Amino acid sequence: MSSLDIQPLPAGQQMLLQRLMANHVMSNDKAKLTVSSLLEEVGENAMGSTENLSQIFSNINQQLNPAFGLEIVTMVDKSGEKAVKYHAVVNTQCDDVAKQYSFEKAFTAHERAFIRLLMQRMVEEGTMKRKDCINLRSTLTKGFKLSLDDAERMVQILLDEEWLRVSARQENSDDEEEEEDGENDEPSQSSRKRQKKKLRRESVQIKMELAPRSFMELSHYLSDLGLEEEDMPQFLFHRR
Repeated sequence: MSSLDIQPLPAGQQMLLQRLMANHVMSNDKAKLTVSSLLEEVGENAMGSTENLSQIFSNINQQLNPAFGLEIVTMVDKSGEKAVKYHAVVNTQCDDVAKQYSFEKAFTAHERAFIRLLMQRMVEEGTMKRKDCINLRSTLTKGFKLSLDDAERMVQILLDEEWLRVSARQENSDDEEEEEDGENDEPSQSSRKRQKKKLRRESVQIKMELAPRSFMELSHYLSDLGLEEEDMPQFLFHRR
């Protein structure tokens, strides 16, 4: 498609794309709710001629890819009890530009060395306790150093920015325990659950794993670190 063939997106599709990029990664349920909200906010023609999510992504990609080399891609996460779809805007070209991931400008050389070591260990082991992630600072080489406070801060940033997450298996196990313990709870049960999960995230004993954002935005980077193609999640492409 030439630049002359690129057409403006309908207002609703533009807003959906903006929100998707702002969120970095969006679950399928949240994407559907966003589309419904935009239809109410902008009008019934906000998404053009279709309200089907996959078709909407395909329409956006038809303009986004030739204009910017970007594409909305869907990842199927099968790590939990049921498969969950996540959507993100990614650079699908395996080139030097695609490998200039967000860490390059956001962190110092010492912090990037720590992140690379942590990501590599995650690729090798699948899950790690938070304390073990923090303690990786002591194995940095080639003159790179990170204090304990800085290592703790970096792990928290990776969690907050959704490069890492609490292990899906641990989440499911904890949710089952909460359901058993809370059958007769008062309405404040949901707030206590949120507080318990917050405390668990801050615990050094929690098990963590790579989050969908890492697989979607850093697939080439993870491949360079040794993640085999068969260990990658399933990706779905919205193309005509």
